[in-house]
Amino acid sequence: MITVVAMGAKYGDLTLDGLTAINNADTVVAKSNKTHVATTLNSLQVDFVSCDDLYQATDDFDQLNQQIVARLVSYSNNGDVAFCVYGDGHDDSTVEALVQANVPHQLVSGVAVLGSVNKGYCDDYKVLTAQAFVAQKYPANDNLLIKNIDDALLAGEVKLKLLQSFDYDTAVLFFNQDGTKTITVEEVDRQSYNYQTSLFVAKRPLTQRKVHYYTDLLHVLTVLRGRNGCEWDKAQTHQSIKRNAVEEAYELVNAIDNWDVDNVIEELGDVLMQVAFHLDMAMDEGEFDASDVYSYVCNKLISRHPHVFGDVVAKDVQTALSSWDSVKQTQHQTQTLTAKLDDVPASFPSLLKTQKCQSRASKHGYDFADVQQAKDKLLEEIDEFLSASDDNKEMEGGDLLFAAVNLLRLADVDCETALLKSCQKFVKRVKACEQILQQQGKTLKQLSQSQFDDLWERVKRNESY
Repeated sequence: MITVVAMGAKYGDLTLDGLTAINNADTVVAKSNKTHVATTLNSLQVDFVSCDDLYQATDDFDQLNQQIVARLVSYSNNGDVAFCVYGDGHDDSTVEALVQANVPHQLVSGVAVLGSVNKGYCDDYKVLTAQAFVAQKYPANDNLLIKNIDDALLAGEVKLKLLQSFDYDTAVLFFNQDGTKTITVEEVDRQSYNYQTSLFVAKRPLTQRKVHYYTDLLHVLTVLRGRNGCEWDKAQTHQSIKRNAVEEAYELVNAIDNWDVDNVIEELGDVLMQVAFHLDMAMDEGEFDASDVYSYVCNKLISRHPHVFGDVVAKDVQTALSSWDSVKQTQHQTQTLTAKLDDVPASFPSLLKTQKCQSRASKHGYDFADVQQAKDKLLEEIDEFLSASDDNKEMEGGDLLFAAVNLLRLADVDCETALLKSCQKFVKRVKACEQILQQQGKTLKQLSQSQFDDLWERVKRNESY
């Protein structure tokens, strides 16, 4: 049997139950020889094995914990093992690895790291080692106890990570073997450190901080649409704000095209707000829950990437795309071309819908042999449009646009983006023309055709992209 013996936050925190477990063990294992755990075991004249050699052999903490677990299991095959760790045992990463690996063990709890400071400071908090905290991809949105900040370099990394979730002046409870004091997040990397150094940081109330996370957005929408919220927000429905999602998406695309970082941040927030708004309305009406949306998109991404989450092999972009399409067709039951064309949303902008339909038809053989054929067809449609009667001009105009989309698609050009850029270019040139005319004290009507042509060419020559 493996018994985890928690040895507390400092020398002298070993409990009587912990001492009994150590004395009854056939093998005693210390997680590290560089902590007060080893000091205590030496003072008890207990022979023990350290795991420091495993620390030195790997930089990956997940792999480290797996190796320690394997060592403990190996020793347990020959008798009882006492595995001695820092803290109260519940928050140790190797103990978590024992649980995840379903390794039978028992825990003799010790004195919690916060126990000697003030356990009542906050009862709801997440415990992480400094290394585990820094390794997280996403900011933590919890009250946090961060342990084992053993040097200034690691403290600097902890500070940078904290600034993703907490304001720079948020109060931090800092404690080690020398005692406890209150500092701010900004001061985290300006202290003295060893393996016993820990930090405790708690979230401020929503309205008293500037740094927020996604769950804060959900809470804000809940307040806005709550009993004492905003009357406009409370009056909205899925139908009343549906156009906002389209408008915000286009504004985001424009910000990305211009690559104005501040504007991209703003527009991403506006798009995200639309998602949160619909989620909050749906939950209020009992239509569906936020977890339904998260579950759907996660399950879809997992199922459509068997080359990542399964055993399908996709060594290049095209193979990966083919794998995605194959799974999508099966899920949507769109095996026929007709079904695939009907599956293109009717609400798509005309250019986007046209290009989607052409692209799907192309995969079933409905396409030109090359760009030249598409060009010839476009020229043909131009002649037909110019010679069409007034009654047929709309239809022939549609055919003309359809042919133009075909040509661009075969040249790997996105029609929506191309037309948007051309429109923006036209607006830019008109503005430049008006500025020149204003400087000259003239209007466009005062120019001859040749003078206008010269002005337009002058603007084209001077513009930069």
